[in-house]
Amino acid sequence: MCDVSDPRILNAYYSITEDEPTDWLLLGYKDSRNVITLYASGCNGLSEFRQHLTNEILFGFVRIEDKFILITYVPDSVSGVRRARALVHSRSVASVCELSHAQITASSLSDLSDSNIRTRLKLGENQVPNRTRPAKRSSVVSTTTRRRKSAQSIPSPSPTPPPILPVPDKRASLIINTSTTTEEPESYATPSTPTSVASFSDTTTVIDCNSSISSSKDYYERIKAEEDAALELHFQTQLLKKRELEEARFKQTLKEQEERREQQNKRIEEERNKTHMEFQLKQKQLAEEREKTNLLKRPSRVFDHNSNNSNSSSNVASTITHTNNNSIMKKVSSHDAMNNTTTITKTNAITTETKKTVVLMSGFVSVQTRNSPFWRRRYFEIESTSKTIMFYKDELSTKTPISTINLLHVTRLAPANEDEDTFVPNSFVIDTQSDDSFQILADDKNTGKKILSTLQTLK
Repeated sequence: MCDVSDPRILNAYYSITEDEPTDWLLLGYKDSRNVITLYASGCNGLSEFRQHLTNEILFGFVRIEDKFILITYVPDSVSGVRRARALVHSRSVASVCELSHAQITASSLSDLSDSNIRTRLKLGENQVPNRTRPAKRSSVVSTTTRRRKSAQSIPSPSPTPPPILPVPDKRASLIINTSTTTEEPESYATPSTPTSVASFSDTTTVIDCNSSISSSKDYYERIKAEEDAALELHFQTQLLKKRELEEARFKQTLKEQEERREQQNKRIEEERNKTHMEFQLKQKQLAEEREKTNLLKRPSRVFDHNSNNSNSSSNVASTITHTNNNSIMKKVSSHDAMNNTTTITKTNAITTETKKTVVLMSGFVSVQTRNSPFWRRRYFEIESTSKTIMFYKDELSTKTPISTINLLHVTRLAPANEDEDTFVPNSFVIDTQSDDSFQILADDKNTGKKILSTLQTLK
């Protein structure tokens, strides 16, 4: 909130509402962020008010005929952050200038023309002004007028006014004389100065009126404080429920990710076991083929030693046997090579599947962009391979990111500046080369520092 404790603001406001010549006031920041002071006030209406407007954020309160309007002037050249701050501070100004029939936010002098203001106040062009006032303010005005008249009729008091204590003695003596005297006195002493009973009663009335006004103000302020406290409690409760829901979703997401990781590891292990079993089977088949070839070689050798007459036929048989064995060995070796290549491709596919993008950090943050003054709750992931930070609607919608920031194109990565940005604790700003700006708010200080340090290491 802002500081509107300048006493000149209330004095000018009461002058406008109590039918005095002053009919407008102008408020501004005066080279500060949250302190609003009185700039000027005048008696020549809306035209004079427009002449005092400058190219900055201003607040005004103007009386037109018998109605009042509260004006928030925000030029087009003001940034979005300062514009949002001015709209929030206008509520504090409205709490001081309570007696307003309408409120308007203007960005140029054409928005504050006489026709626009009269239309907003529902005043006709040819309407005869009706100077009626609410009952509370009328009583204060009449009491003030009566007090001024009584002060003008009473002559100036002597330098040493009479004490108040002797008054009851005079009244007591008057009562005694009245009770004991039987005859009416011929003459009475004429007082040297007129009595001040009327002025005393008027003063008492003013004091009672002021005390009633102050008590009513205290009552309404107490009610407003209670409403604000109830609203804040409701807001905190809703925020707590939202955080609990987000934590539950986050835990569910972590559980699902863990299950997917376990299934992936299990599938990889099954592929490895399957590949190992196939390799062992091929080795066994190769051993069986070798044993068969050895069995085929033994009878041919025996036949060569025992039969001397059939050398030619045995040579032919041995050559046939050797050629058959060579063809069998070639087939087995080619089959082995094919199996090895399939095994290598499978293992390569498994390793490439495991080498996916690595997420260094993920969670929930609040994000505000340059184009919107509102904070959005987003789920984020920081990837080390692509050096990006991606924002999603929630943890279940991680296929299509809402925004993606390439850390190689970041021009500014630093905590929020109190003078340039909307200063919020635990927040930092990311500006890119494409003139995009993101302000990120973490849930606590440690999380904010951790996210910022992670992004700075990747940058």
